[in-house]
Order: sequence, then C-alpha cells, then structure tokens
Amino acid sequence: MDDDHAEWSVPLSVLPLPVRLHKAELERDLNRQLGTVLYEDNDLKDDDLAIRAERSEDIRLQIDEQQIEYRVPLKIWVKKNLRLTNVEAEGTLAINFRTEYQIREDWSLQTTTEVTSHEWIRKPVL
Repeated sequence: MDDDHAEWSVPLSVLPLPVRLHKAELERDLNRQLGTVLYEDNDLKDDDLAIRAERSEDIRLQIDEQQIEYRVPLKIWVKKNLRLTNVEAEGTLAINFRTEYQIREDWSLQTTTEVTSHEWIRKPVL
C-alpha cells in the first residue's frame, strides 16, 4: 500500500455519560406541558362525531433502564349525530402504556410504545 492511500486503524473509544432524571420533575413538566385538554374535535359536520379527551389526573411515570411505563387517566366526552337527534356519552378511562427506548450509535432515539392495559374508572353513560 502506498503512503497516499494508507488506511489508519483508530481504536474505538467509549465515553460513559451518566444521565440523571428526577422523576417528580419530569412528571410535573410533562403534565404542565401537555395541559388538561389532550384532544378536542367539536365539528359534527365532517364525520357526525365530536370528541374531547382531557386528563382527569396527572400522568404518572415508572422509569426503568430501557423502558418507561405510564398511566394516562382520561375523561372522554363524545357526541354523535344520529340524524334526528344527537346522543352524548361521558366516561373516565385509564390507559397504561409501555415505551421501550434505546439510544442508537448515531445518538438518535428509537422508541416502541404499546398499550399494556386499560380500565374504566367510570363507564360511559348516555
């Protein structure tokens, strides 16, 4: 191999970066940034359906090494246009999620989220 095209083998370096997250601060910031109303569509004209989803309580987190589990309590209001009349229903539901995460070699974040369970706190009432 000539000097103009020499290949250099550089040993791989590892740099440990300790990261600390304070769960209480993270929960507080998350709930504040999300606000109370998470989704709202009041237009019955496009699909004969209006819906509003808001947090009924704060979202709580459980953080492990490669995953975050969290509970999202929602108050759901739905209004459906049935041509002759409108019907409304309201209920409270808690949905549990698990997000697995990893930091790739290029420092991008890869996540996979799944619903693990749900429970009706207050079943819908018409």
